[in-house]
Amino acid sequence: TYYSKTLAASGGTAPLSWSLSQLSLPLPMELSLSPSGLISGTPRVTGSFSFSARVTDAAQVSTSHSLALTIYPTLTIITTALPNGTVGKYYSFTLTATGGLPPYTKWSWYPTAYSLPPGLSLNSSTGVISGTPTATGTWGFTVEVRDSAGLTGSKPLSLTVEGLTITTPSPLPNGTACMVYSLTFEATGGTLPYG
Repeated sequence: TYYSKTLAASGGTAPLSWSLSQLSLPLPMELSLSPSGLISGTPRVTGSFSFSARVTDAAQVSTSHSLALTIYPTLTIITTALPNGTVGKYYSFTLTATGGLPPYTKWSWYPTAYSLPPGLSLNSSTGVISGTPTATGTWGFTVEVRDSAGLTGSKPLSLTVEGLTITTPSPLPNGTACMVYSLTFEATGGTLPYG
């Protein structure tokens, strides 16, 4: 992710010129410090980095200050698929993410083809999709997570809601008094095994 931060100083005589101190460790790869004090670039590595910035004014008076910069892994939603739901049956699934700056502060969704299935909602604090679906079908949507630094990650997902239907014909076959009666009920849809 592109990074941009301008260093600031007080006092001295303008214009000010910035550089790394002679004994400073380098900035993380792909980042640079411009003479105007702008640290910018797209970092390719993660970790905590210490360095020393030096500012010099027009009278050639200078001072240095030690700074630290932490680069976090890319914020990524690691949920790859959602389990199917069943009409009329309570559904709950927790989305998961990695990277960024935890804790994750907000989960949200937006439609890509449809939306969340009717009867389900996404808890913006916990990332839990829950509720009781009221219709069958497949719904496509994109989920997004925001971390404590304000960065976001997103992923398209889909959720299929199945119906559960008893297929045993009605009325049931007649029985005979004093004779063993046996009938196996059958159903389609839902998630096996049936209970």
